Amino acid sequence: MWCFPARCLANVFLDLAERDKAQITAQRLHRLLYVAHGMSLADGKGRLVAEPFLAWQEGPILRDLFDHLLGYGSSFLPESVRVTEFDPDTCSIIASPKPTGPELLRFLTEVHDICAPFSTARLNGMTLEKNGGTISTLRRLGKHPAGHRLIEDSEIDLEYFPKAMRPLKQRESAFQTLH
Repeated sequence: MWCFPARCLANVFLDLAERDKAQITAQRLHRLLYVAHGMSLADGKGRLVAEPFLAWQEGPILRDLFDHLLGYGSSFLPESVRVTEFDPDTCSIIASPKPTGPELLRFLTEVHDICAPFSTARLNGMTLEKNGGTISTLRRLGKHPAGHRLIEDSEIDLEYFPKAMRPLKQRESAFQTLH
């Protein structure tokens, strides 16, 4: 079972984007983490991302990561940017440590590679509630006093990724049919 802070996982996706010389936005980073989390649930590995996802009109986000990358807006993140955190041992800001397990890194690389052909806009459509049902999203957002609600893992597992439940080798073609 996996469960890692989003900041640590985000740096793996940033490394993969750099490896592919691909530009990435904060919004795309959120979608990659969401897809990876959903696929982890579908594979029976449990929670991948320790923090809860919030339903926003534009799609699911992780609040801590959103706040951390807020200054970049919708611009591409600089190639050298890494998600950081405060290290109390050294009293300094350091890059959040990346998980190093080979199985996890293979899994995250697979998610990155599956999502690579899709534009950020297409990933957004695939990760909105009920795979693009913005009316549903708006109605449900209104029920939370802050305008955003937590997305339960059971919802991600059943509602957001119904076709990701297929065996791993079928996943890429199933993911392409979501939208």
